[in-house]
Order: sequence, then structure tokens, then C-alpha cells
Amino acid sequence: MSTLMEYTINMNKFFLLLIIILNQIIIYSCNEKTKNISSQNKKIDTLDKDSILIKYGYSFGECIGYCYTEYNFHNYRIEKIQLGPASDNYSKNYPTKKKFLIIERKKYLELISLLNYDVFLKLDERIGCPDCKDGGAEWIEIQIGNRKKKVLFEFGSDIKQISQFLSKIRLLVMEK
Repeated sequence: MSTLMEYTINMNKFFLLLIIILNQIIIYSCNEKTKNISSQNKKIDTLDKDSILIKYGYSFGECIGYCYTEYNFHNYRIEKIQLGPASDNYSKNYPTKKKFLIIERKKYLELISLLNYDVFLKLDERIGCPDCKDGGAEWIEIQIGNRKKKVLFEFGSDIKQISQFLSKIRLLVMEK
């Protein structure tokens, strides 16, 4: 009986040690992935596609109904968030809506391949006059690891430096 007990205790110690070692390996690999992202030349093709979060949305300052819509693209999923006007009078009529959608792997990889991260990082944070004269605003935010950049621009306008990427993301959200 004591041999069985010693065996069980030794196995428990073994599994505990194994869990600690695996945990350290995972932590180390995550740190290395973050270092690689910040030190490499920002070429999307060389990044781990699962570490990229793309946010795209649009809003209108003066509206009735759902005035704010955001799409979060991550790991072949899209989270769609819609908000009503900020006024308390309307919030009960337009509660926050959240919806999770699946994007085809091929379409997600096409979207990412169209983004030149170096070019995106060089864009101004504000282009034109977003939501002036209630024309609406659009934005794209890209987060890779702990680094993120958001670009805000006039609704419906084109940004020639990322024109193909912007067209593709608009097309994807229209499909959803």
C-alpha cells in the first residue's frame, strides 16, 4: 500500500513539474513573438496572423437609431457592435447590439495581405474632416501585440495609400 501511495505522490510531483515547465515555455514563446513583432520591419506577411486585431467602424454625430457601428476582425471572426445615440433618452430604444460572425479563412487572409503595415503606420491619425457637417466618420485601427494605430477619416472617402485594403474591408462588412 505504501508503494502505491509513493507512486501516486511521485506522479503528482511529476505532473506538477510538467505543468510548470510547459507554462514557462508558453510564456517564453509569447514574449519572443512580441519581440519579433516590434523588431521586424512591420511586413504583415511575416507576422503571426492570429496576433492581428483589425477594427473598422463608422459613426455619425447627429442621428437617430444606431449611430455607431464597429467591426473587430480577429482570428477569422468578426465581432459587430452597434450603439445608439449617446443621449439617455434614446439609449433604452437602441440598446447595444453585439453579434459574432465567422469570416472565411481565405477572405481573412486576403484582407491581411492587402495591408501594408509600414504605410499604415505613416498615415496621419486624422485625415480630412471626419463627421464635419454630419458627414460621418470612419476609422481603421490595427493592433499587433501591444502596438496599435488608429486612423480616423471622412465617411466614404478613399485613402489612396491603403485603398485596396479599405475597399476589401468595406466589402466584407457589407456581406455581413
